[in-house]
Amino acid sequence: MRKMKLKHKALKQGLTYQAESPSPSFFSGQMVDGGLVTLSRYPIISQSFKLFPYAVLSDNLASKGILYTKIDIQGKILHLFNTHLQASYIGKETNVNATVSTRVDQLLCFNKFMFKTIQENQYDKQDLIIIAGDFNVDARLREGFKITVLDQFPDIRQALNNPQRYFEYDGLLAILGGPNKLINLYFEKYNEHPVTYADCLDQESGDKLPLETVLTIKEDLNSQQCLDYIFQFVPENYNIQDCQIRVPNIFVEKFQIQGQKFTQLSDHYGIVCELQLNE
Repeated sequence: MRKMKLKHKALKQGLTYQAESPSPSFFSGQMVDGGLVTLSRYPIISQSFKLFPYAVLSDNLASKGILYTKIDIQGKILHLFNTHLQASYIGKETNVNATVSTRVDQLLCFNKFMFKTIQENQYDKQDLIIIAGDFNVDARLREGFKITVLDQFPDIRQALNNPQRYFEYDGLLAILGGPNKLINLYFEKYNEHPVTYADCLDQESGDKLPLETVLTIKEDLNSQQCLDYIFQFVPENYNIQDCQIRVPNIFVEKFQIQGQKFTQLSDHYGIVCELQLNE
């Protein structure tokens, strides 16, 4: 219902081209779709959806995956990949490890789908590829995970030079980027990873005051995580100058509201990015 309302209001704002992740089949055992929507003022000339092979714990009830749209922006082609990866669940170490290893598997699935899709959609060196969404990978996490979470993925472990601990954001860059160029547009502009989940204020007493307590998981309060990203992807052997863009503005949108029990529209902040394509 909320997605329908969003799409209807988007139509009134001129976002007439729309794509969304499909509802799960009756026999899938899943209860809800992946929640992905792409809204555009420009024609969507091709679209597809890749369902992740599996998820764990509560995420198993949602048909999460990758929504692809090919958008014609006045003759310039944008290949947009919109995604939402496995959520993290605090508690038992086995559950934590399961969510991390599931995201590794989903990122590998993403990589294969992306290359297959851009080939099928006749990717040209002047086209722009953007990857965006909620990756549930915290770039601000300093401790990392036990390296045993990569026991099923020896190639990934080797690509990371066999570290003592697994830093998941490094893994994301290695899996989706590898020898290709994967540019975090926010980090590229500001040289920092913004808080997009479980934000808080530091008080003079030294205590932390959570800025949202209704939608955020209690165990995550005050953790100030960065889970949401917009990347530009440039395949290996392609010159980034051919698809160079300008980013005049990129910022965190907190979606704050008043008059409700909750203080923001989502447990996550959004990343808003203005892109200018070279002629």
